Amino acid sequence: MKIIHCSDLHLDSKMERKLSLTKSSERRNELLNNFQRLISFAKENDVKAILISGDLFDSNSARVSTKNVLKSEISANSEITFFYVCGNHDDNFNIFEDDCPDNFIVFDDKLSSFKIGNINISGLNLTKDNINSFYENLVFSENYKNILMLHGDVFSNAQSNLYIDLKKLKNKNIDYLALGHIHMSSMDKIDDRGVYCYPGCLEGRGFDECGEKGFMLLEVEQTISYEFIKFAQREFIKKEIDVTNLYTIEDYKLNLENIFKNLNEKDFVRIIFIGTKDEDCNGFANILENFYKDKFYYFEIVDNSNVKFNISKYMEEETSLKAEFLKLVFQDENLSEEDKNKIANVGLQALKGDDIIL
Repeated sequence: MKIIHCSDLHLDSKMERKLSLTKSSERRNELLNNFQRLISFAKENDVKAILISGDLFDSNSARVSTKNVLKSEISANSEITFFYVCGNHDDNFNIFEDDCPDNFIVFDDKLSSFKIGNINISGLNLTKDNINSFYENLVFSENYKNILMLHGDVFSNAQSNLYIDLKKLKNKNIDYLALGHIHMSSMDKIDDRGVYCYPGCLEGRGFDECGEKGFMLLEVEQTISYEFIKFAQREFIKKEIDVTNLYTIEDYKLNLENIFKNLNEKDFVRIIFIGTKDEDCNGFANILENFYKDKFYYFEIVDNSNVKFNISKYMEEETSLKAEFLKLVFQDENLSEEDKNKIANVGLQALKGDDIIL
């Protein structure tokens, strides 16, 4: 039997704030389209159940149109059973109100279990009232393939309202712990029998969610096998360029275009300049961002490089504000040479009217 495990779709969430209104609306619709594509994948691959481990919606105030599309898609595919544990974004799950499709099972704060052949699918919504006590109720038969759905954080500390203590899940006959909340794909062992898995979000929504996004495809027979399926329509990508030895705009373009060879034009791309740039290169970031802005769905350059000024040249000027400033700095016996150079560079940036990068 095949099962999909996904989480954190965050439907109807706000998109990257720098997007135009048109693209922001387009991206929100793409999130919904991804869920429709997921169901199509399930049908084509004879998937019997889809596990959604929380945060299907970004909040409880979803658009009516989104709810209607979702209900229609789920109802039209009655051969697939959807299992849902609530997340921290839609913890009071009432999106479908009194019109929830029969094949959409929503867990509450008490442990519930559903058996399909030799598979036992269980879940509960974690709350501040049960977060420390729910472990006591986890009693699973070793004769079943036991899948437990939770939305929480195995990496946080015990004070968190979403903390899941993996040590307390050992020797519970859990074969697969289907988790949600962490937006990066992650898997590891619970004990000799079972594993936990975060599939990550289905689609990235910002540069804090870079990398491949998708879901886990499980095949349950005598054992459980699993495969990560890359599924996102667009990817968020960050790349660094050390500009220390780049002196012309053509040098910068050559480095950028070498990176671009391995990127897809439909993606979100952020280039970060690091290192120390020559003062004559100050401003290249804005020029190049404008030059390449239409190469990708979204493109930006973040200049985190420092400026290297020709301090001796400015000190040789007979009458200038820069020369007087530098003389004051380098004649200060209370400053180390390192501090003198730092202060000189920051001051020259300010006197040139540039953005100051510390």
